[in-house]
Amino acid sequence: MIIAIAAPFNSGMIDGKFNRTAFAKNELDGRTSKPKMQDDNYHYFEQNKNNMDIQTKIMNVMGDEGDGSDGVVTNFSSQSFKYFIKHN
Repeated sequence: MIIAIAAPFNSGMIDGKFNRTAFAKNELDGRTSKPKMQDDNYHYFEQNKNNMDIQTKIMNVMGDEGDGSDGVVTNFSSQSFKYFIKHN
């Protein structure tokens, strides 16, 4: 089982530097249905997504302070987890 709590799956960490401001405005690419901006965490999980057992149970928890974030991680970043999950 995986329990992700406000996990930064695509929050703006690139080359060891955090760019939350740019990633707070991230959106989906209409052609690929993936985030337009992708950070180092996103690339890591995308490259390793085939290592996740298809039967893994997942709980993805996020909060919202009214600005689309839990105060640290954007909800868009937490929701990016769905791109790494295998579906039957």
